[in-house]
Amino acid sequence: MKITRKLRSVLRPRLKQVDSKLDQLILEMYCKQSPRLNRLAGGPLYNLRRVIRLQYQNYKEPIAVMKGIGAGTGLPLTIGCILKTEVMNIYRDLYYIPESVTVEDRGICKSGSERETALELAKEADLVIFVDSQFPRQAPPRGEWIRVRDSMRMVLDFPTRQNWDDFEQHLRYQKTNIKRVKRAAYTIQTSQSDEDFELFYSRMYVPTIQNRHKDHAILTGRHILYREFKRGTLIKVCDPDNQPVASKVVYLHGGVYFDLDYGIMDGRQDLLDQGALSAMYLYSLKWCLEHGIHRYDAGMVMAFPEDGVFIHKKRWGFGPILNPWGSQEWIFWVPDHSEAVLKTLELHPFLPGVVRVHGQNLRNIYTNLSA
Repeated sequence: MKITRKLRSVLRPRLKQVDSKLDQLILEMYCKQSPRLNRLAGGPLYNLRRVIRLQYQNYKEPIAVMKGIGAGTGLPLTIGCILKTEVMNIYRDLYYIPESVTVEDRGICKSGSERETALELAKEADLVIFVDSQFPRQAPPRGEWIRVRDSMRMVLDFPTRQNWDDFEQHLRYQKTNIKRVKRAAYTIQTSQSDEDFELFYSRMYVPTIQNRHKDHAILTGRHILYREFKRGTLIKVCDPDNQPVASKVVYLHGGVYFDLDYGIMDGRQDLLDQGALSAMYLYSLKWCLEHGIHRYDAGMVMAFPEDGVFIHKKRWGFGPILNPWGSQEWIFWVPDHSEAVLKTLELHPFLPGVVRVHGQNLRNIYTNLSA
């Protein structure tokens, strides 16, 4: 579905308004935790929002070709990408032996041109990864492919009438972190201060994300995070001298506790090792139980089990569900049934619940995963 540039400029403000209202509607449906409403939010409303965003947002994605030796396969592997550089870097580090890989910049792909660009990349690439911006969706012309949503949400649903002492026994992977938090004697404060938010964003959030994720880092814009802060609050972790060492933005809606972004002062590893991040998790979990919150939403993760953020949150007891606010889908296209790609995708699968596959080889991979 395409509209002219002039018509798009006229419709853009109205489409943004509709998108914002759909966001709020999805939020209300999500918080009710009704299976029927969740299917509606994750299906028809998800697709409607995706179509609207494709019309008013001018996506421009870098084009690149990666070449090297596949990690775990030892086979030559060429991948064509139409993805944000930070996302492409994740797959570069996941799929290749680091010292073997080279990346060639091929320019910029405008929204709506991904399919044509993918066809060109398929002339030389074993695997083509691109954002699907077409509506209605169109299948690649040959080969096999995976269609996967860009993210999932990690949530923890609390059983009714459970106290903290009982719940804490289930945190078996966090015993060391719990001891560290107690040893550090941290205190927790909440804040609505703009000054505290500025300290959090510039001294905690930005350096932490950059230090932990390096060239994978995708930062939330200050204005977006500030907007969420104003409708929620800032959780501050302070040391025994009452100096802030970590913070995160949270908000509560409809019985759901939403974790947004966090940060450690100057991204310091020693504070992380002392339990500054764990202190925020423990405070939030205990607060949720004491206040009868039915779901703790710990935010988004990428949809594969090797993702470090996914592993970290899973160890705290969170599990993945579909993200009804996601609006992008990626296609992993294997145009010529490359053995190197099929082995790579088998070694590094996505979570089965977020993929749709075409092709017998790929179906076999995900059938075995589900068995």
